Amino acid sequence: ISSALTPGVPLSEVLPEPDLNLFESSSITRPDGRRLLILLASNYAYKNMLYNYVCQLKMINISKYLVVALDPQINDHARSQGHPVLFLGPEYDAAFEMRQNETGVESAMVTFGTKQFTDLSMRKLLSTYVVLRHGYDVLFSDVDIAIRPGLLEALETFSGDIVSQTNQPNPADPVSKELNSGFYLARANRRVLRVIEVMIRYYNMKRAIKKADGLHDQKMWNKIINRNCTENGTEPVTCAPHTSEGELMVNVTILPRDSYRPGSSCLKNNKMVYSGFQVCHMNWVRGYAKKMDYLVRSKSWYLDAGARKCMSNPSDVGTEKTV
Repeated sequence: ISSALTPGVPLSEVLPEPDLNLFESSSITRPDGRRLLILLASNYAYKNMLYNYVCQLKMINISKYLVVALDPQINDHARSQGHPVLFLGPEYDAAFEMRQNETGVESAMVTFGTKQFTDLSMRKLLSTYVVLRHGYDVLFSDVDIAIRPGLLEALETFSGDIVSQTNQPNPADPVSKELNSGFYLARANRRVLRVIEVMIRYYNMKRAIKKADGLHDQKMWNKIINRNCTENGTEPVTCAPHTSEGELMVNVTILPRDSYRPGSSCLKNNKMVYSGFQVCHMNWVRGYAKKMDYLVRSKSWYLDAGARKCMSNPSDVGTEKTV
């Protein structure tokens, strides 16, 4: 990590300029005047779960968002359906020091911890950097998530440069310090940008010596951001700035687990909960089919994929016809 802190070519200098009109038209101006972009990251294999998330946003009166396309297929498909899309294609490979003809995009189902998963996850991290660099706050979200009304208003009551869901699913365990990189609010400032640059530089260093497999964004999130949280038995957990490494100073708030539930904490007595939470994240749930089943059981599946539209009421069975 110390080596990754060594100044090098700024990440901003190797990235192409994004479409700022796209950012502006997809952003939400909050009551305090700050501009927010909701980033929904997906590859083609998860397209229907992505579109279901858009339906969920509509159900809670949020009409603006930006799809982060993790492969060319979802880039083309989402655009054909009229969704605003940020595609971190081959022109962004310079951020990861990739060789010619080497690519990190993957359209198939990927398994947690594999090289393909690692490559996709680092592109998700880069998408946050690209947006933050232009002054927009980011609400980043995976798409295997159930959400409820008042989402933005609730999140904005928490202070911190980064406001993150916990990755500890067991309510019986002590308050967790571990962050979840699949759902977080990042506020645009130099501290957060610096930390993400260090994470990507550290990943590249490991990748160069072929030791990056399994070093996905969540490991990076906790290895570099979350290194000095103190547990006080209460939630939310607040992490003060870490000063021993100079510029790596960032304030982190870990969201209360009962309202922002990860994994198995979405279950009660082996039954899916459908109320009493703000966010229920189906991480720690292996496989697309089971994640979808959890969304259906939490009354959070609104997509009629066959008709290519959102339903006014949640489905009891879900639909998986190809859109």
